[in-house]
Amino acid sequence: MPTAGLMVLVLGACTAYKSLVGENTVSLQGAEVVSMQADIRRPVKKICPREPVQMWVRVEAKLEDQNSPARFETWVGDRQARRNGFLDFGNFVFASGQGTVDEHGWYQPRRDMLATVDRGYEIQTSFRYRPDRFSETLRFEPEYGCVREGGGIGAPGARGRHGRDGHPGFFRGYVGQPGEHGGPGEEGDDGSHGPRFRAYATLVRTRFYARLMAIRIEGSESDFLLALPDASVTLMARGGPGGAGGDGGDGGSGAQGGTGKPGGPGGPGGSGGPGGNGGSGGDGGSIDLVYDSRFPELERQIRSDVSGGPAGAGARAGAVATAARGAPGERARARVRGARPGSPEARATPAAPGRQARPAPGPARSPTASATYRASDRSDRRSLPAARRWHRRRPHYTGAVTATPPPHDTAEPRPSLVRVTHIIYALHAFSLVTGIVGTATVVGAFLTGWPSIVAVILNYVKRVETRGTLLESHFRWQIRTFWYGLLWVALCALFIVVTLGIGIIIAWLPLAVVGLWFIYRVGRGWLALNDRRPMYA
Repeated sequence: MPTAGLMVLVLGACTAYKSLVGENTVSLQGAEVVSMQADIRRPVKKICPREPVQMWVRVEAKLEDQNSPARFETWVGDRQARRNGFLDFGNFVFASGQGTVDEHGWYQPRRDMLATVDRGYEIQTSFRYRPDRFSETLRFEPEYGCVREGGGIGAPGARGRHGRDGHPGFFRGYVGQPGEHGGPGEEGDDGSHGPRFRAYATLVRTRFYARLMAIRIEGSESDFLLALPDASVTLMARGGPGGAGGDGGDGGSGAQGGTGKPGGPGGPGGSGGPGGNGGSGGDGGSIDLVYDSRFPELERQIRSDVSGGPAGAGARAGAVATAARGAPGERARARVRGARPGSPEARATPAAPGRQARPAPGPARSPTASATYRASDRSDRRSLPAARRWHRRRPHYTGAVTATPPPHDTAEPRPSLVRVTHIIYALHAFSLVTGIVGTATVVGAFLTGWPSIVAVILNYVKRVETRGTLLESHFRWQIRTFWYGLLWVALCALFIVVTLGIGIIIAWLPLAVVGLWFIYRVGRGWLALNDRRPMYA
């Protein structure tokens, strides 16, 4: 019985302590859970790959000491937030292939933006004690509003070592000897040189965004950034900060004076050693920016920072030891006091703290720090998924940015319009096949056959509905194919008329070229539509 009472007392004290420090959270172990809902604590339900976000879980449950179910939710804030009455995140299990969740419920996305550019984020939330009944998979699109900088900073210099402490003084004869002075602290090491890299920039189109800024970084720093197209992004190649100086050693204490009436003078304390100087900041690095010449605004939006690193802080001086008083005599009375400390000339004085070294010069004064900008009109015609695979296999390629720039027509077309565009290509292809296998010529079947006439009519009827989508370029491609072909045939007919029929001998050659051109235009356009690519990109 006394043991049980002691346990109750200990538990009560533990609960009171947790409530006092704000950590008295609600545990659902043994509770009867009715429902569970999970989400992230953001107004916009998207995740930025360079910004953590806290999870949110709300549960309706009946605790063991309650008669009816009540609603509980997880606490909000960092580790210093008060959590009394809120659910602890330990009640749940979080799993995600694109990031991790810590014990405070903060989801940290992976830095690799290419891993989520097409698929987004998936976070599985399960109730720890009944995962078979309460489990939910959340899906979020990527969002890039938090991406404002890239690159890196040089490594900081190491802190200087602490100075050696002085030894205490020793007793010699009747007088206490002074303590030894503390040793000086060592200087901090200089910061490292800033990174050196080349950055390639362009505008790209992804599954979730019609237009994004893409920056690939190669060199001593390696990264791939995606940012909003109108954002300002700073590429950093700063020098590393200098290391702080080491603290000065403490002075040794003075020895105690000799015994007697009056007692001998005590030794003065040793001076503290001077603090070490801070190390110099590292020189700024270098950035070579290569931007796509089709988007000259990138030169204004992408900034560089190649400044030198800050200097390390000077360290404090060592502490000054106190002087010792004389020891009392053997029959000393209360009114007898020890001898004075050492003479003023022998008193220890604090050493001046270490001076702070000046920062290393930035790009304007350091010949090694530079940022250059140049345009490139080279472009590899690849989709972004292909660029992702290429980026991993050939990280040292020195060509232009490989992601395909977005077209001007960026809205998502309706599925019905996509089907109509396929039908138009199919009608044109049917006319071509009729000309190849039938008695008519390819040119004649394409320009006068009913399938192609119906296709051109559909082009003009549905043309307004395709404005602002990738189908607009396909409709323009189809209409121009028909009318340009008709123009070439009309020119050939005019040539025959002008030459009084003699030109028919050579007119078949340009007509054959026009027929092959029809086949090429229809085939290329239809393949581009299957790949969801616009024409004239």
